Amino acid sequence: MFECICKNSYSGEFCEKTVQLQNCSQAPKKTGIYNIFNHGSGPFPVYCDQTTDGGGWMMIFKAIGGINSSLSSGDFWNSSDTFSENVTAALDTTSSYRGNYKNRIVQSWQMFSPKEARVALYTNGTEVVSIIFSAKGTTHLNWFSQKNLIQSPWIDLRNAKTYFPFTSMATIRCAALKLLPATGDVS
Repeated sequence: MFECICKNSYSGEFCEKTVQLQNCSQAPKKTGIYNIFNHGSGPFPVYCDQTTDGGGWMMIFKAIGGINSSLSSGDFWNSSDTFSENVTAALDTTSSYRGNYKNRIVQSWQMFSPKEARVALYTNGTEVVSIIFSAKGTTHLNWFSQKNLIQSPWIDLRNAKTYFPFTSMATIRCAALKLLPATGDVS
């Protein structure tokens, strides 16, 4: 019996090239769960939406309505902890897993350097509405602002003066947030 020793970045019986995904834009064009490597960290599973708005969206945060939690959505977002990062059941757009989700991308936002961020509201796994923001040059604390708004179904949102509460993540009550990284082809 022979044992082959593969060079770095190669694995398997025939030492095939191992693709180490950095984001969902590099993943196969099928929506699902993929392991990504984030700038030196070990691999971790993420949900990639490969159909909405051209695909390449990575879910990094999901808050489920109606569950008891000691943290508000804002506290949950601002916490340095990850939540359910390795719980496969949390990696979809449904609320069947009765816990919130946040992966390490939130803490390494600037290193990840996202191009766009998308807040989407879901009911029974189906998207109801979404808002897209520019995330270029932002932090995980300031991307969610009126000046970064790119696309919204509410046409008056961009010019609202007193009604628009874009001052704190605590105002978000969303089901999922997904990122489109600055690099990678999403076509």
